[in-house]
Amino acid sequence: MSLRIIQLQAENIKRVRAVDISPEDDVIVLSGMNGEGKTSVLDAIWLALQYAAAKRGNPTPLRAGTSKGRVTVDLGDYIVTRKFTENGSTLEVRDPSGNPQRSPQKILDGLIGDLSFDPWEFARKTEKEQRQMLADVLYSITEGEVDLAAFDANHKEAFEKRSDCNREKKRLATLLTQMAPPLATDPEELLSVSDLTTAITDAVSVTTQAQRLASEYQSNMTCRTRLEAELRAARDDEIRIAKEIANLPDAPDVEFLKGELANIEERNKRAREVMAYRATKDGLTSVDEEIKGYNDTMELLEINKAEALEDSPLPVKGLRVTPESQL
Repeated sequence: MSLRIIQLQAENIKRVRAVDISPEDDVIVLSGMNGEGKTSVLDAIWLALQYAAAKRGNPTPLRAGTSKGRVTVDLGDYIVTRKFTENGSTLEVRDPSGNPQRSPQKILDGLIGDLSFDPWEFARKTEKEQRQMLADVLYSITEGEVDLAAFDANHKEAFEKRSDCNREKKRLATLLTQMAPPLATDPEELLSVSDLTTAITDAVSVTTQAQRLASEYQSNMTCRTRLEAELRAARDDEIRIAKEIANLPDAPDVEFLKGELANIEERNKRAREVMAYRATKDGLTSVDEEIKGYNDTMELLEINKAEALEDSPLPVKGLRVTPESQL
């Protein structure tokens, strides 16, 4: 099917306020000063027929200061009308009798695809250029739903993040090999010099008090034997002292606490090493889980990309797109 413009009407498109062109010959000359809208006329045709592809170079198709516009292109077999607003565009394709057509964009893609895809030119391209041509065609005919560049960018991002995680994993694993694993008898908490000093002071105080009370008790026992006249009073003192002794807490082992204080720096050093080891091991586990997540993300992206490529229509029968080239 040939593609010939019978009439073009455009309003409020880029620099064009209003234009109505009905070509009489095969060659039409658009002339004028710079900035008068010659390019805008051509952009209006492209926006009407292939909006998804054209909007990448024309993100704001409406003329400045307007909120709506319209382009009507009479192609003979079809009359194409695309209306524009600040939120996007709507497309309508009718036959010469005025009957609306189903799947209007698919009709236009067929017309434009037959004309814009040249197999001979495609065959002369490098593999990289061929892949880019097919990517552009896919983006156009799917109205942006299949964007190989977006798939590749997402894959690259996931790959770079996974690489960062692998580097961090290697760093943590190397750091872990330089640390001594904790033993069952190793301390896992730091001791406070201040707390130990206070405990020792309290223990000495209790011991001194116990010794004092024991001495007092012995003195009273001697007084009871020696001073029968004061026996009742001595017995009262005995009972009182016994109660005080019973209420005293058990005296801690002062020598043990002193030993702990003498070795506190070495003990705390090992405790810090144990804490660092466990934190590093937890970090390694966390990074492994993050790497697994990125692997799952990359696998899902590859599946989605493959499904999108498999389901996408291409202008040459039997042609497929692989991640490296076309088949």
